[in-house]
Amino acid sequence: MPSVYIADRDKVLKCLPSDGCGEHSFQSLTAHWLDENFQLQLAVLGMDEITGRHMADNLLTLFRNMLLSWNITDDRVHTVVTDSGSNIVKAMKDGKFSNNGCACHTLHLIVKKGENALTEFTEFAGKGSRKVEHFRRSSVARQEFRECLNRDGVPEHKLVQQVSTHWNSLYQMTDRFIVQN
Repeated sequence: MPSVYIADRDKVLKCLPSDGCGEHSFQSLTAHWLDENFQLQLAVLGMDEITGRHMADNLLTLFRNMLLSWNITDDRVHTVVTDSGSNIVKAMKDGKFSNNGCACHTLHLIVKKGENALTEFTEFAGKGSRKVEHFRRSSVARQEFRECLNRDGVPEHKLVQQVSTHWNSLYQMTDRFIVQN
């Protein structure tokens, strides 16, 4: 296993116990292929932290560096699947890679648009996010919350903040509120 994989894996593992990687952004590279028995195979080839601005040229450089670390030339890449962010779409276009939008990301955008059309739903999500933010910013409120949980015999779990670009985070925030009540 390449040492770069182990170092990147360790970065991710440090983030997992919390509510995400916070201020860290990552770009990953996976390979998918059919083996001799036509069974789908996949491997994570790289994951690097995105430092600096998330501009197309920076993302393309990071992508190509990950390819080069495996001696993969551009002509061996058949297609790239990304989210529909204009920066990554431009990066792949500038690099002359065939780019396909991720179906799951597109579905997520459709669901978010539907959520935003429901006034009561967006009010609920906004209230939940403000409550989580209040407890994150106020050590006094956090301590009082812990004391209430302990007094009522409720197990203490870290509250989860909804992040619009993190799939499932609204569900996770809501679920955590239910567990804590």
